[in-house]
Amino acid sequence: MRRDKFCLLIAGFIFFFAILGHGRVVDLQMHDTYFVLGVFQIGCVISFMFLFNALQYYLLSDVRLFHCLSFFHLASAVFSGLSIIIIAIFEPLSFIFNSAYIVTLTLVFIVSQIVALLNFSLSWIFKK
Repeated sequence: MRRDKFCLLIAGFIFFFAILGHGRVVDLQMHDTYFVLGVFQIGCVISFMFLFNALQYYLLSDVRLFHCLSFFHLASAVFSGLSIIIIAIFEPLSFIFNSAYIVTLTLVFIVSQIVALLNFSLSWIFKK
C-alpha cells in the first residue's frame, strides 16, 4: 500500500474514533496548570496531521525517500496517534493511564512529524 493512501486510511480511523468519543474530555494536570481537552478536538488535530502527511507523500511521490525514516515516521505516528485517541476514549481507566502517558505519546507524535520533515528535506537535498 502506498504511503499516502495509508495516511488517508489512518486519518479516517482516527476521525472515526474521535466521533465515538465526541462528548468526552481529557483532563491533563501539568505542574500548576490544569488542561481540559475534548477528545473530538484531539482527534481532529491528529487526523489533520495525517491528511497533511498524505498530501506530502502524494506530492513527493516522484522523490525517492529514505525507507528507514519513512517507516519510523509512519510507525511512530500511527502508534502514538491511535494510542492517544484510545486512551482518551477510555479515560475512565484513568487509574491505569495517567496524563504522563498522553503527554509522552504526544511528544512521540511530534518527533515523528519532525522525522517526516527531515526525511522530505534530506531526500530533496541529496536527490536520492
